[in-house]
Amino acid sequence: MPAFEFALPPGAKNIKIKTSTQEIAVEPTYYRHSKDGAIPIVALFGGDEFVGEVLEGQWLKDDDGSVQGPFTAKLNGSGSLELTGRSDAAGTARKGWIVSKHKIVLLDDLKLDIHLKLPSHTSSDEAVIIFGLVRDFPSGDPESESDLLLIYLKTTATTFYIRIRKKVNRAWTDVLSETVVTNQEGTVRFKFEESKSGHGHTHIYYHDGAGDVNEDQDELENSPFTLGLAFESAYPYYRFVISETTNRTVSSDFVRVTYPDFSVRYDLDDSDYQSGNRGEVIVWDTMGSDNEDDWVRVYDPSHKFVGDCVIENGLVRFKVELEDGDYPQWGYWNGNSWSMYNIAMPVGYMKAREFKLKVLTLEKVSVEFKSLLYYATNTLCGVEIRRGEPFVRVTVISGKGSNLYYYYPSCRFIYSQQSKITDDDLQTGWEAFERGTDNLVLRFSSAQQFFVSEFRERNEGSMEQCRSYGSALTIQIGETLCLGIVDFPKYANLFKEAEA
Repeated sequence: MPAFEFALPPGAKNIKIKTSTQEIAVEPTYYRHSKDGAIPIVALFGGDEFVGEVLEGQWLKDDDGSVQGPFTAKLNGSGSLELTGRSDAAGTARKGWIVSKHKIVLLDDLKLDIHLKLPSHTSSDEAVIIFGLVRDFPSGDPESESDLLLIYLKTTATTFYIRIRKKVNRAWTDVLSETVVTNQEGTVRFKFEESKSGHGHTHIYYHDGAGDVNEDQDELENSPFTLGLAFESAYPYYRFVISETTNRTVSSDFVRVTYPDFSVRYDLDDSDYQSGNRGEVIVWDTMGSDNEDDWVRVYDPSHKFVGDCVIENGLVRFKVELEDGDYPQWGYWNGNSWSMYNIAMPVGYMKAREFKLKVLTLEKVSVEFKSLLYYATNTLCGVEIRRGEPFVRVTVISGKGSNLYYYYPSCRFIYSQQSKITDDDLQTGWEAFERGTDNLVLRFSSAQQFFVSEFRERNEGSMEQCRSYGSALTIQIGETLCLGIVDFPKYANLFKEAEA
């Protein structure tokens, strides 16, 4: 799944993950640049079920330069990660790996489950699949770093083994020495209690074979173990080692992390707080004016609007049309001003009906109203914007599911997992565009540093007529569509001049 994201106010510093007994310092994973300034995003590793056809961008692939095959890391389309390769010399270990860009914070009572699988025994030599946690993001092989924890599942021509190792200040130690297991696959669970009062250890379980961990039956001998690691947060990685000259594929069905309850704490300088640039979600009453200096901020959900309702978080904005004669709109902050785009509605149905401001907090604002779906103007829809999210959530609440037609920045190309790339310069008229199992559509061009993103819960098609007008078809009751902008400053890397 995607990372657990926490968007903090611009200027946030001294960020900590806090429980009732622990405080662990973390750094922003990245920033989103908004009207209010740079929004720090703390993105914690959220696991991966390896669904779809493309490995998530949180994983970065590398190898030792000698592994052959070539070394590949891909999803097999059936819910598994596959790592494939071979050695260039029999008996010589060659390696490839993927590392997540998002850290796990090793809080007490955190559970980490990892499935590991080998294809079978090798014909000769060895094949190994490893899962590990490394303190510092590696510049090369993660196991060359100074501090880490790992488990591996290994096969020879006759036997399967597991082994758990740790590295503290570059010194290797076995937590569990190499141990024979019966099956070519298994699931390990780490339950961390290293800082927990009266505990000071980690329970480790291994389920030998297919199926889930049973804590009553699968705890390893001598568990719990006192790990004494030199880190409180770490980057997850998978690593493949092969000393056979035949291509082998190792795999994993999932890595799952279950966090205990925690909060994210931070400090703000007085200047950042007093400036009002806090990245919070704001509601405006336009007071019937196009001049934003005339707008009034809304603090009370029972507020009676004089003009339109505008919701924004510094990244995206949505206008609910409460006056007559104009369209509802969505838009984004372009670095200098708001770029706004119409949502198409029939004449006489552009004005919202039965409007309610349902939730009004600094973290989230949601409204409900009728008149947003073109062919179902009596359908009740909800619109929600959350702190730090670069998209607007549209949910069909009740009535009849239908289509959302909207304008967006000019984009020559459109991509989805099923339909691949469509070039607007080559298509004519309306063209069906199936999104595929990833349920994601991205629009982009060779002249702007962002994607226009549209994603939803169902694999339902879209239609494209031109480079600035599209649709999301048959949004169902209870379904949420997300529409927004994804910053992509390296957009030029997607394009290469064709040869003459």
